[in-house]
Amino acid sequence: METIPPGIQTFVNLRVAETVGPGVRGALARRAKQESGFVLDPLDGIFFLAFFPLVSSALTFARYAHDIFARDEKAVEKGVKPAIGIECGEVLAGTPLKRIVSFQRSTELAGLAYDGQNLIGPAAREVIRPSLAAGFGIIELGEIRLGNSISADHVWQLAISGFPVDFPRIEALDDVGTNITEVPENFIGRDKEAAEIRRALTEGQLVTISGAAGVGKSSLAYWLAFDLVETYRDGAWKVDLAKIPRGGSVATAIAADLKLPSMPNHSNEERVRTMLSTMSGLVWLDNCEHVIVQAREVLPRILKYCPRVKFLLTSRTALGIEEEETFELQPFGVPTDMEEFADSEACRLFMNRAKAASPEFDASPADLAVVAEICRRVDGLPLAIELAAAQVARYSVKTLLARLSEALKASSAKLPSRHKTLDGALSWSYSLLDEPQQKFFRNLGVLAGPTRRDIAVALGRNPRASEEASLAVLRALVSASLVQEVKLGASRAYRLLEPMRQFALAQLDKLGEESAARTKLGKEYLEWLEKLGESKLPEKRWVLLISREMANLEATLNWLISDPKGAKLALQLCVKLISYWLLEGPFDLAHEWCALAFERGKSVPGVATADIYGWIGTFAGYAGSYDAAKAALQRAIQLHGKSGNKEREAVALTNLAIHLRNNGELEEAIKAQRRALELTEEGGQSSVMRLANLAMSLIWGGEIDEAKHYHGKAFELNKVIGDQWARAVLETQATAFDMLENNTASAETNASKCLESYREAGSVQGLLCTIEVVGFLALRVGNVERAAKLIAGAAKHFFTRGVGRPPMDEEKKNDALLEIETALGSELAEALYAEGAQMSLDELYDLARSGVGLGRRIN
Repeated sequence: METIPPGIQTFVNLRVAETVGPGVRGALARRAKQESGFVLDPLDGIFFLAFFPLVSSALTFARYAHDIFARDEKAVEKGVKPAIGIECGEVLAGTPLKRIVSFQRSTELAGLAYDGQNLIGPAAREVIRPSLAAGFGIIELGEIRLGNSISADHVWQLAISGFPVDFPRIEALDDVGTNITEVPENFIGRDKEAAEIRRALTEGQLVTISGAAGVGKSSLAYWLAFDLVETYRDGAWKVDLAKIPRGGSVATAIAADLKLPSMPNHSNEERVRTMLSTMSGLVWLDNCEHVIVQAREVLPRILKYCPRVKFLLTSRTALGIEEEETFELQPFGVPTDMEEFADSEACRLFMNRAKAASPEFDASPADLAVVAEICRRVDGLPLAIELAAAQVARYSVKTLLARLSEALKASSAKLPSRHKTLDGALSWSYSLLDEPQQKFFRNLGVLAGPTRRDIAVALGRNPRASEEASLAVLRALVSASLVQEVKLGASRAYRLLEPMRQFALAQLDKLGEESAARTKLGKEYLEWLEKLGESKLPEKRWVLLISREMANLEATLNWLISDPKGAKLALQLCVKLISYWLLEGPFDLAHEWCALAFERGKSVPGVATADIYGWIGTFAGYAGSYDAAKAALQRAIQLHGKSGNKEREAVALTNLAIHLRNNGELEEAIKAQRRALELTEEGGQSSVMRLANLAMSLIWGGEIDEAKHYHGKAFELNKVIGDQWARAVLETQATAFDMLENNTASAETNASKCLESYREAGSVQGLLCTIEVVGFLALRVGNVERAAKLIAGAAKHFFTRGVGRPPMDEEKKNDALLEIETALGSELAEALYAEGAQMSLDELYDLARSGVGLGRRIN
């Protein structure tokens, strides 16, 4: 049946063996109707689904199911019994069956149940318990993870008088989740602090580890999270807040790093609150300093809705909210007694790192006294100890102490108290540099990752110095081990180790130079991007060049957007990065950066405001934020209409149509695309892409004949124009027509062409969509293992690129995954999903293209 009656329904799902004949199924269907129930597909499939408006009818039907199996000769001969899953839920009028959570849960429960067992979910238990009839009982089984849920739910067993109730323990479908997988290497000390923080996490919900830079906040948090992964039902997860812009969304980062399912037209905060509401786990928020205000606002609301989630924060400053317990991490103590010092955390850390730097290092009793003095001079700061110990490969401990002492006397007293310990580790090297070298080194502190030599030289260069002299300064810093020279592809690049970078930033801050240095870097990147745009480099080459600089570009944007004087430069950089983001993503962050930069920068000379609205809307749509996309694109359309720019208005209308279509608003999408085509024709032009996009909207709307008409017109026009991107889109449509007509062989051929075309066009999004389609085709022809890898791999790359999936695409994917798990079993399916998720885009492309025909089985 296609129409699901609205109201509270009790779903009864029976997992029945294929050996059970139509007689039993027919009897079940008749009995369900006698109980005023509704039946779906009673004569085929593994599951038999019935649902009832009255819970008493559902229970009577469940008893009847056991009775009829016990009386059926064939079922008794084969030892077949029904496995039943029961769940209740409200059905809204017009809701498709596959979007009803209670239906999905009843299927998952039936899949988990042993033959003869009845499992009920939390909603059904609450409805059944108050009016439990004679002959029925409820047994609690504990918490079990269902399907692909991030969290577990309570599950109960329905006992029916006269039938068995003792069954083996049900195992969860998947293991504890985490993105904290690397074993912490040689973590030393902090046993007391770790015990206290564990206690605080047990008693409370929010713990912040605060303290000075270099005191070991993140190292302790990582070790704790790794150690506690199996303590929590849903594991432990790290969220790296350093990657989001200043003033950006903490909820966005949480949703991304926890891999939460998308919820179109819901804010990321709502997404987090909803998905974590039943989760029991640990979430570690690292690097909170630059979003402290946003964390202070959003976390209390998340805590309220997610009572079983523990949050561990690392931040130089505490949030200062009622729910928080703070632990200020102190440097290691340095005992004066040498026997005590030899057993101390400070000594053990120094010796461990010294051995790593120089395996032959062996401290004599005299050396040990010097080591104690070094640790004392740097106030027991772990980072300082590690950096000092790393120098034993170059200096004896006596020489190291002598240089350290000189540097401390020269500069330690001049720094603010919060920097004294960091100065103890690094200022001795810095003080040995001459003024041009110090200036160069300080400026490199604004780099978040490796950069090209020309950018590094331009950033550090004194305006009065020649390029050759500046390059000589850079080489001197490399020789002094303050700057690393690394390979970036075939070229050389330069970076600071993070402790060095933090020290350089501290010097910039002390001298009031940070804003100037970051602005200088932004201008250098703007000039570089302009030259790159004017170059004749192939698309793949300039995309690669920009991708290597993205860590620095993102850090620069974060700063400029937060600086009132830098917002316009941030917007200029965003404009130059539009083409890159459209090809590579991530769409969610691109949308956030562009929107914030436009809000604060207002305009860019030579760039129409309407175009900026168009880009913001396009990124919002690709990220799955359809309401934001519509608002921005409608504003772009309005402004283009006022200016009389029909071509740009048509572009904005086309983008609006794409996002309306993705959101299932097909009538409005077709209307917008027709208008875009009219504007193009009014200008005396034709557009392959507008014809093709109209055809695609018509396909989704079921208007196949008209879709073929516009597809044909676009195809003939592109024979003349020869647009590579349009060719790929038209091949995608040809594949869609083939799949609708069940012409698998032709669909395989066209999908293969699509893969090549999107690869040549440099469209990652188009390539991923096609890889997913190839997965659907592989499933259709029975190559289930291959389908599992392709579909899971594409989903992983969609997620990492911030692509919001249209609801209908998500439904197709979920249906395919259910079919795969039904065919292979959950254990093998999960293993194949994991293998696909680990594949690079090139590996997925090769897998999709390999073989003669998609139906050939490839292990």
